[in-house]
Amino acid sequence: MKFNTILATLLMGVIFILSSCNKQDDEWSNYSYVALKIDSISMPDSAQLGSAVAIRPYYQRMENCEQFYGFDYQRSDFERTVLAVGLRNSVVQCGDTLTQQSQFTFQPLETGTYNFRFWNGRDAEGDNMFVNEEIVIY
Repeated sequence: MKFNTILATLLMGVIFILSSCNKQDDEWSNYSYVALKIDSISMPDSAQLGSAVAIRPYYQRMENCEQFYGFDYQRSDFERTVLAVGLRNSVVQCGDTLTQQSQFTFQPLETGTYNFRFWNGRDAEGDNMFVNEEIVIY
């Protein structure tokens, strides 16, 4: 009898946990990742090898329905492609477009000229556009 009671209690606990997880998943189903347009960048023209370089992109997001999530950062030799990523809530009314700034740190491992390409949206044909910035590491 005690075993059946314990088993029933455990089963009810597992069902409760699983149904709680489903509610949480439903809340997150309102969100999707979006690319946020980077308009301008604050970064130095040069830096010394071994130093950490602060790079501050200024991006656009919609008030109320979007929030900054982070940066997607792709690297290939001396080229870096940066995308600002946001989360958009599909059930919230969007407001005005806001320009905001965030920061990441670049720590070069070699001397040379690095080209940064910051995603700036798409043109009329649907091709990606970029703001390009260079930094010389000596």
